[in-house]
Amino acid sequence: MKFIKLFLLLLFPLTMLAQQPVTLFKQFNGSFDFTVFGNTLNTSENVEGAPCEILNASSANFTLQPQYTLSTAYLYWAGSGTIDEEVTLNGTTVTAERQFNVTSSGLPYFSAFAEVTSVVADNTTGVYTLSDIEIEIAAHCTTNRTNFGGWSIVVIYEDPAFNIDRQVSVYDGFQFVSDGRPLNITLDFLSITDPQDSRIGFLTWEGDRSLAVTEQLQVNGNIISNPPLNPANNVFNGTNSYTGSDQLFNMDLDAFSIQPFINAGDTSAELALTSGQDFVIVNNIVAAYNSQLEVDAIIEIEDIFSCGSDEAFLSYKVTNIGTLGLLSRDVPIAFYIDGVLVAQATTENFLPSNASETGTITLPVSVGINQDFTVLAVVDDDGTGMGIIEETNENNNEDTVVFQLPPPPDPVFFETCDTFEANDGFTDIDLFDPELVNLIYDGASPATFELFYFETRDNAVNGTNQLASPYINTENPVTLFARLQRTGTDCFTITEVTINVIRRPEFSLEPEYRLCVDMEDNATTEEFGEMSPPIIDTGLTVSDFIFTWTLNGAVLPGATTPAITALEGGEYAVTVERISTGCSTTKGTTVTVSSAPFNVRAEVTTAAFSDMHTIEVLNEGLGSYSYQLDNGPFQKETVFEDVLPGTHTVVVTDENGCGTVKIFDIVIIDYPQFVTPNNDGFNDTWNIVNLSSIAPNAKIYIFDRFGKLLKEINPLGPGWDGTYNGNPMPSSDYWFRIDYTEDNTPKQIRGHFTLKR
Repeated sequence: MKFIKLFLLLLFPLTMLAQQPVTLFKQFNGSFDFTVFGNTLNTSENVEGAPCEILNASSANFTLQPQYTLSTAYLYWAGSGTIDEEVTLNGTTVTAERQFNVTSSGLPYFSAFAEVTSVVADNTTGVYTLSDIEIEIAAHCTTNRTNFGGWSIVVIYEDPAFNIDRQVSVYDGFQFVSDGRPLNITLDFLSITDPQDSRIGFLTWEGDRSLAVTEQLQVNGNIISNPPLNPANNVFNGTNSYTGSDQLFNMDLDAFSIQPFINAGDTSAELALTSGQDFVIVNNIVAAYNSQLEVDAIIEIEDIFSCGSDEAFLSYKVTNIGTLGLLSRDVPIAFYIDGVLVAQATTENFLPSNASETGTITLPVSVGINQDFTVLAVVDDDGTGMGIIEETNENNNEDTVVFQLPPPPDPVFFETCDTFEANDGFTDIDLFDPELVNLIYDGASPATFELFYFETRDNAVNGTNQLASPYINTENPVTLFARLQRTGTDCFTITEVTINVIRRPEFSLEPEYRLCVDMEDNATTEEFGEMSPPIIDTGLTVSDFIFTWTLNGAVLPGATTPAITALEGGEYAVTVERISTGCSTTKGTTVTVSSAPFNVRAEVTTAAFSDMHTIEVLNEGLGSYSYQLDNGPFQKETVFEDVLPGTHTVVVTDENGCGTVKIFDIVIIDYPQFVTPNNDGFNDTWNIVNLSSIAPNAKIYIFDRFGKLLKEINPLGPGWDGTYNGNPMPSSDYWFRIDYTEDNTPKQIRGHFTLKR
């Protein structure tokens, strides 16, 4: 690139309310030098007895020699009180671009800055007048006599007489020194290759000639002075080194040679200001010195993307690969599409050797441009192919990339399954289902983009009324709009998303089935009721659905049919998936196990001839059982009480229909309470019922009430018919005695009964 000029800018906020350090603001590299002109608004020095007054305008002469070329002009104006942000320079209104403020002893002071290059360019020789400035002095006059006001213009120009490159550095801020408190300022980012003709200029405020108490300026530990105008013990004394005036009340425009105090290779200089009494505010410092820089700017295109609209977004990195000096802040960058300039930018920071900065820019993509196009980024290009800096390598300023505009996103159709019990096509939809997200991203990186959903396209474009997930649809299918936004940018695409909610398969199972089993848990057929083993049937077809059966949570191997026969009890479940949609329904049922009673026995739990007889039934089994004595009613209880003497039958049945067991010939031994020998077929003889089952050899004796033996009978015989020697006995009570052996124990029972005729 052709070398034009280099300047470096460090910006500060427009308003800074605290004391601001003096730091690098701008650098110029080339055949540059500087001069300064300006004037005070004070009419006298701030001493006792002097009038306390301030002007709102003052003038100064300036001439730029014809062999010089104006580069830049900076205006500073300052004063006691709060800031006046707008002034007039040679009839032109100037507004503060930056401002500085400081407070000392409770009193405010300000300075303001504006670039006025165009104003100076219109009048390189003549009188300059700053007017319409308001300065507050009342409190400063009465408190500590620190009222001041004034203005100054720093002029940077090119001098073709220089046969070596020079660097001019402008530092500014608003810092004060007073009452023995030293002020140290570092002038950094210098690139000194030769100390010859090095000098430094100061703009300071409120310096008084009458106060010379240990007031010194040092550069790298060396006391700087310019006597008689600026003595070593009173440097800031209301003088102008550029004109030789000592009447610049409460303001100093001073310049000093620093050639003896710096060396080639220096990259910084240390300043120290002291004052035993005088209150001095440093506003700007300008340094000029020989500097043969070796800067080299390169640019790299790091990323380029488009939202599918009429814009492309490019991120880039600028690096100074030079070995000495700073790469300027305002180095221009040009961007071309297929050779046409489409956008421009500048560097934002000063970059030392091997330092980089990144930036982003929006490139307009014109209608009708090729789908594939070439982007060219050029650093140190003002858009005309010209540069402003001299680089060690002028041929490494470009980077290119071939980019393809993405087509607009296709509409997305997505199907999901109903999850609500109603199974009516309205459900909660997971908007971040991985399959749906993949369709919308369509190959884009989830790490680069964020996904949002909206009910209308307008909401999606404006980013309002974002939907939460899960989303419950109110119509089916439902159309939503997905906004895919590139992280950290305003770049987004809108995709129309239609979601269809598919109903799940419908079928029903009985809540419970019954399985009959035997003692070894083998399935048996039913005695009554539902079929055993039961068949659990979905009623669906294997051609349309996939079936997965489980028992107690474990998959049943090979069970893939619409129906299965349950050979075990437990919790059965079937998942039915419709082949065409992949939607599934899972339902469960319980198979309860029951069985016929087994190991059934009935026991007479009372002794023979007891007053009341009881039969208890004992059994095992998996069912729920009912019990019947003879042909009586069924009962849940296993005990029958007050059972009459004789032979009985007990029936045990499973209420679930899995089987019945009968027990015959259950004997109750006792004697009848009466006999009625009238040949009617009922109680015509008297005997001990079933005694023969336990004592077939027992002897039974019957007596009248006087103890006369009437009859001896055998329990196996027909019994007594109510006669004695063939003659009927009268109705009366009769006594008996039984002699028998039970469980190898001789026993005897006595009692009586009634004969009725």
